[in-house]
Amino acid sequence: MTASLSKYANSLCFITLISALSIAAANAKTVQFESRAEQQLFKLDGNGIRLSMSAVEWACVEDFSTGLMWQKRDPSNAEHNHASYTWFQPHQRDTGSQLAYPISSPLNVTCNGYRHDDPSSYCNTDAYVKRINQLNYCGFSDWRLPSTNELKHLAKPNAAINPHLPSLDLEFFPFYDRFVYWTRSINNAGKVLTIAQEKHVLANAETSDQLSVRLVRGTQY
Repeated sequence: MTASLSKYANSLCFITLISALSIAAANAKTVQFESRAEQQLFKLDGNGIRLSMSAVEWACVEDFSTGLMWQKRDPSNAEHNHASYTWFQPHQRDTGSQLAYPISSPLNVTCNGYRHDDPSSYCNTDAYVKRINQLNYCGFSDWRLPSTNELKHLAKPNAAINPHLPSLDLEFFPFYDRFVYWTRSINNAGKVLTIAQEKHVLANAETSDQLSVRLVRGTQY
């Protein structure tokens, strides 16, 4: 766990350095972000119904510009908090390991409800997605890991102007963090791609690393 955190701490430090050196190129980056469709975000209740923009409680977020629905992530919610998971996607060619942690190391638990004798409680991405779908989160049961393109689209269109500010719209995603997130994308070298700060694609993850997850549903792209 310590080695994993150290690796990603170094990655994020490198990202910060690159961001500082690239401020002069912010205009070019901004064009890249603004060339896409403008975000149109809506708050949704637990049944997936749109709420008023002024709603103070909501369950998930719809991006009308992409047709995708996103997990809000809320540290006060046992199933949608800031837990971390290993990468296991049995329907993809590089599946990772199903066991999130060795039975001999029960203290290495990073998600709610983990039990060493119950695979459905394991702290890996596949088990977590299945748990959320069984809950019919926001009225749907087809939640999944996002692709790199999908997750990067969550960054605000002007996120490149000031790389030190949160890249998510805090009105809709108030519990912002700078964690590294798993995606479903795999590069040609067989490495699972991750996203740091919703903007930076990394290819240095091991499937046994314990990283964050933000689930999505809708047509994949």
